[in-house]
Amino acid sequence: MDRKELLESYLAEAATYSALRRNQERELLLNSHGGDKSALRKLMHSYLELIALLAIKLTPEERDPIQAIQEANVAMWEVLQDASVDEPVARLFETVHRAVSATS
Repeated sequence: MDRKELLESYLAEAATYSALRRNQERELLLNSHGGDKSALRKLMHSYLELIALLAIKLTPEERDPIQAIQEANVAMWEVLQDASVDEPVARLFETVHRAVSATS
């Protein structure tokens, strides 16, 4: 599988996870901050497509988008682990932007 096919496959899989409603997101976030690994996994899955698309959009063309997505996923994990975060989407955008810009 070449890099383009790998990227398309990743994006297709990421799109299979459902977006959360605001109340679901809040409940999962609170539960994950309490140590619920399943809640953290559901949150992460719900953001995979958004994070991947953000990483691709914010990364210069000369950079490998797969590497940018990997860096963005690490940034997402760090944000969701932070118990002080109560608005993940806003923080995710800022953090992903910094993550993919820092290595460009």
